[in-house]
Amino acid sequence: MRQGVVRAASWAVTMRALSRRLALAALLAANAAQAANIVIEKPETPTSPAVVSVAGRVDSGDYAAFILVTQHMKNATIYFYSEGGEIADAVLIGQLIREKRFNTAVADQETCWSACALAWLGGAKRFLGNSAAVGFHAPHDKTGQRSAHGEATVSAYLKEMGLPDRVAIYVLEPGPKELNFLMSETDARAHGIELTKLPIREFVPLP
Repeated sequence: MRQGVVRAASWAVTMRALSRRLALAALLAANAAQAANIVIEKPETPTSPAVVSVAGRVDSGDYAAFILVTQHMKNATIYFYSEGGEIADAVLIGQLIREKRFNTAVADQETCWSACALAWLGGAKRFLGNSAAVGFHAPHDKTGQRSAHGEATVSAYLKEMGLPDRVAIYVLEPGPKELNFLMSETDARAHGIELTKLPIREFVPLP
């Protein structure tokens, strides 16, 4: 009987924490001045992952929006089409993707740069389409100069993702106005990043 009471109490605490998280997410999403377009392209089914697209600049509030869109999903492929944006939200999105064991993808002939590329790295499995590219560079401050705080945030995130130290060197090497591009499995593995390169039509579930 006591075990049942403990389980019930634990469940209640978990639900209250989830409610607070979702309430905060809704508030932040509503207050976002600019936001990426985060859309469920295909719903999850018993036999197929959901497909979610994240298109446009990643801005403050997009992590909250991402929580709301994906909160009930157990399996999903997240497609990215973005020139970058806010590192803080991109890192949080990447962390949630890894926590939920979602896969990430960039479809044929599309690009995912800067902060977007950090979120893409969160994928349990990472996919890259034909003629697609993922690009990395060092974070910058409001003056356009390298940001030591941003670099520390990125380094900690990459370590949390279980990536080797040489990935941080590769990701942070280019200046804020430069990019290191990944376009092949061979190039990615040389820098410590695992990905699968294959033809990817838009919004195909990738288990």
